[in-house]
Amino acid sequence: MIETSDLECTIIHPGWFVNGPVDYEVTEPFGGHDVSIKSIAVLVEKLIVKNLYLRERVGSNTSN
Repeated sequence: MIETSDLECTIIHPGWFVNGPVDYEVTEPFGGHDVSIKSIAVLVEKLIVKNLYLRERVGSNTSN
């Protein structure tokens, strides 16, 4: 329902939540195993401030 609505949103598929530094990559739709909680927060902030990936699905995982 969300994907077919007129909402301006982004669906994020993060990897397993782990503690650690900010170190992530954005993949479409998903490409890794884990991602730090801080990285998810930074990604969400960028998505909001810059209006990135509207009406898309993205994955997020550690960039190593």
